[in-house]
Amino acid sequence: MKCFFYRSFTNMVLFAKYKRSTERILANILSYIENKLKLRANKEKTSVSYIERIKFIVYGLYTSKAGIKTRVHSKSIAKIKTRIKELTAKGNALGYKNLKKKLKEYVTEWANYFKLADIKSILTNTDLWLRRRIIMYIWKRWKKVKTRYEMLRKLGFNHNNARKYSCTRKGYWYIANSQILNCTITDKRLRDAGYSFFLDYYKFVKA
Repeated sequence: MKCFFYRSFTNMVLFAKYKRSTERILANILSYIENKLKLRANKEKTSVSYIERIKFIVYGLYTSKAGIKTRVHSKSIAKIKTRIKELTAKGNALGYKNLKKKLKEYVTEWANYFKLADIKSILTNTDLWLRRRIIMYIWKRWKKVKTRYEMLRKLGFNHNNARKYSCTRKGYWYIANSQILNCTITDKRLRDAGYSFFLDYYKFVKA
């Protein structure tokens, strides 16, 4: 079933099974608004479209057997990555403590804002990406070979492996997804250290 959508300046949503029906509804409503209420409708923000193509306020919409459901629009997901990149940028002078604080504030705010959406699978993938960004940030902070060696030893690696990886010339993003860091800087260690993840807070606000 294809569902069509109508949006007006009042942020009102109307659904119809057929495009023709939606166009007729739109014409009647615009006529009422302009001729009866003597108000001016914003024609630029009024549209008829397939539901899957619409961003309504901050949500995307889709049809399912259970009816119309909400999800986070792809543009909103893109904004997450933009903000996380800003927080974990190479030249960022936040430091560990302030990064954790800023990250927690953003994750908490975002989870509360989008708690009406069905987004567990999206947040699972987003957290995998976020985790890699955090590990990359940590690896950048271990700038010197000596520091990397010492930290890897503290995390449980033997002398040979710690020495090998501390001297690597591979890029930050590549190393952040390497087996040695994935096995040492685990999700539990990150959470225990105070780093925040989207799915954790989403589950909390949905409970």
